[in-house]
Amino acid sequence: MKDNARILNTLMTTTLGYSSYMAQGGDWGSLITNFLGTLDYPACKMVHLSGQISPPPPLSMLGLGLSLLLPNFLRMWLLRKVYSEHERNDFSRSWDFLKTGMGYHVQQTTRPFTIGYAINDSPLAILAWVGEKYRELVDPEIYTKSSIKKDILTTITLYYLTGSFATSAIPYKENASQFSEPPLVISKPYGLSRFPYDIFVMPVSWIRSAHRGWPWSKEGSECVFVRRHERGGHFPGLEVPEELANDLRAMAEQNRAWFR
Repeated sequence: MKDNARILNTLMTTTLGYSSYMAQGGDWGSLITNFLGTLDYPACKMVHLSGQISPPPPLSMLGLGLSLLLPNFLRMWLLRKVYSEHERNDFSRSWDFLKTGMGYHVQQTTRPFTIGYAINDSPLAILAWVGEKYRELVDPEIYTKSSIKKDILTTITLYYLTGSFATSAIPYKENASQFSEPPLVISKPYGLSRFPYDIFVMPVSWIRSAHRGWPWSKEGSECVFVRRHERGGHFPGLEVPEELANDLRAMAEQNRAWFR
């Protein structure tokens, strides 16, 4: 991910010649964007995230831990008092995915080629392995009524014809340690877009706390844009591209001075 950030920054500043830019990312892109949001890349003036994993602040972590000792009805009552309905739905969806949807992640972070070469040999296997993630993580109404299924088949075809599925699993292995490390502290203004069918959508208060930085540190910045949407899931650039683009335009317009 760190290498991806370096290459993308070189593309923007050296190859394309921009003196300033903003970065946007979700899923793997959000992890790469976090690197661009550090002081190592001054040309990147702000970042926008459609997915951001952040640990709870110490008090929230303590409260969540103690709540597990309570009877279920008291725990649910406490959660309703502390977190909004949107946040509780985000927790529920993320927890369900952790319980039932992370098998691929374990396999690809430990033995990527074992499964990689097996799946690479069959278009049906690629469709089963990759297609289920689209089926589970896309807004169900958009999935049913849009051309996303055609896009999925195009993706599967590209994997199969180029024989690249096995190598696509390597980043999970190469970046396995990153998943257990504390998240980077973003040092630029950042914005958040929230989509109801996304996963690992942390409360904004958790993200603000994670990226605030210490008073005596050069790291840390403020969240300057938040918008929650009524449609969309884990792949907003595919599902609701106009809404995502509008968020980027609005955030950039509201913070135009940073690009001077």
